[in-house]
Amino acid sequence: MGPLTRSHRRLSLLLAVIAASGVGCETRRLTVVEVSAQMPAVAAEIDSTDEAARSRACQKLNMQDPEVAKIALPHLIRLLKSEKEHVPEVAAGLLSKAGPAAVPAVPALVAAMGDPRVSVRRSAAHVIGRIGPGAREAVPALGKAMGDSQASVREAAVGAVEGIGPGAGEAFPALLKALDDPESSVRRQAARSMAVFGPAARPALPRLIQMLEEEPSEGRGNPWLEHEAAALAIGAMGPEAREAVPLLARRCRERAREAFLSALGRIGPGAKEAVPEIVAAMDNRDRPYLRGVALSALGDIGEAAAPAVPYIARTLDDPKNRRTALWALTRIGPAAIPTLVGELGNADPQRRARGAIALAVMGPAARPALPSLEALRGDTTRGGPEFSDNSVPRNVGEWASYAIDCIGGREPRKDLLHY
Repeated sequence: MGPLTRSHRRLSLLLAVIAASGVGCETRRLTVVEVSAQMPAVAAEIDSTDEAARSRACQKLNMQDPEVAKIALPHLIRLLKSEKEHVPEVAAGLLSKAGPAAVPAVPALVAAMGDPRVSVRRSAAHVIGRIGPGAREAVPALGKAMGDSQASVREAAVGAVEGIGPGAGEAFPALLKALDDPESSVRRQAARSMAVFGPAARPALPRLIQMLEEEPSEGRGNPWLEHEAAALAIGAMGPEAREAVPLLARRCRERAREAFLSALGRIGPGAKEAVPEIVAAMDNRDRPYLRGVALSALGDIGEAAAPAVPYIARTLDDPKNRRTALWALTRIGPAAIPTLVGELGNADPQRRARGAIALAVMGPAARPALPSLEALRGDTTRGGPEFSDNSVPRNVGEWASYAIDCIGGREPRKDLLHY
C-alpha cells in the first residue's frame, strides 16, 4: 500500500471520529420519538461505506440524552462487530458520548478488545473508561490489554482504569507492571491511574519514587509530565507516602510544579521538611499561579508549616490569593494568630471583616485574639462576604461578635472563607 493510500485511510478515520463526536454538526438532531422510528435506518447509514452518509447519521444522534442512548445502544452494539472499515470505531465514538448510559454495551466492548484491528481494540478500551464504575466487569480484559503489542491499546487500557476508579483493583498488578512500560505515554497514564486507588496503591510507591528520581524520558510530549504523573499518584496516597517528601522537595527546587506542591500538601504534616521549598514556590515569577497552590499545600501541612507564616502574611496584600492565605493561616493555628490580629487593624474594612472571619473559623484556638475582637465590636463599617441570609453579619463589628461566639464554642459556617 502506497503512502498516498495510507494518508487517505488516516484522513478517513479522522473524519469518522469527528462525525461521531458531533464536531461541525449541521444536521438536525432527531427527537426521541424520531430516533425510535428511524434508528434502523440511521444504523444502516452508519454501517455504510458512504462517509458523507455516515457523518450525517452520527450527527442525528444526541447520545448524551439517556432516552436516545437507550434506543440506539442495541444497534451500536451490533455495529461494534462490523467488518467494514471504521464502522466499529464510529460506533464506539457514539457509545463514548453516552457515558454511564452505555453500561449494557460492556460485554460487546470486552469482545471488541479481542478484535484483530488495533483501532477497534483501542476504541473499545477508551469507551470502557468513559462508562466509568459501571464497566467494572471489563477489568480483567483491561488487565490483559495492558500487555497488548500496540502501545496505543496499552495506553487506552491503563487510562480506562482511571475512569472505572477504585473498583478496578483486579487490574492493579497489571497496572503496576505498566509503570515499567517501554513507552513514556503508557507509564504516565499508568501513574495517573494509580491515583484512583489512594493509599491502597502503597505497593507502587517505590516504583513511583524511582520514576521521580529518573531523568524524564524524551518520549511523546513534555518530558516533565512523567514526573508530574508520578507526583499525582504519590499525593493520592496521603501520609502513606511520607518517604517521597525529600524527593518531591528536591523536584520543587529544580522546577516548581503544581503536581509536586499538591502532593506535598496531601501528604500533610509529614511534609514539614519541604516547607522552605513550598515557600520559595510562592515567589516563582515565571509561574505566578503557583502561589495559590503553594498556599493550599502549606494549609494542608497545618501547624507544622508555622515557619511559613511571615511569608503567607505578605500574600494578604494579593487580592487573588487573600482568601487562600487566610484559609492557610487558620489551618496553621496559634502561630498565625498575631498575623490575623494585625488584619483586624487594617484600613480596609473588608480585610478587617475577613480577619475576624478567619479567627472565627479557627475557633477556640484563637482565644488570644479575644481582646482585639472585643475592641472591634463597635465598628459599624460594612464589610465581609454578602449572603442572602439576613442572619449573617453585615458589618465589621458584627463579624467580630460572630468570631467571639465561635471562639466560645459556636460552630462556624464551613464555607465562610470561600466567599
